[in-house]
Amino acid sequence: MRLDDTVTVECTDTDQKMDAQVVRMQGDRVDVMVSGLILSLRRTKPGIYVGNRSGMEFVLKTK
Repeated sequence: MRLDDTVTVECTDTDQKMDAQVVRMQGDRVDVMVSGLILSLRRTKPGIYVGNRSGMEFVLKTK
């Protein structure tokens, strides 16, 4: 995963998958933009990033 890559983010509450663009990477954090909103995700396990917004949980899995 690199800056400006397109990734798939899944909302675990609604089981909806969305395309997102990586806009910032720093340490164990990655920020992605989905429909104009920035989601800040933190690495919880190797290759798995989790974040919350508006009471919903979002997961990004990398290869």
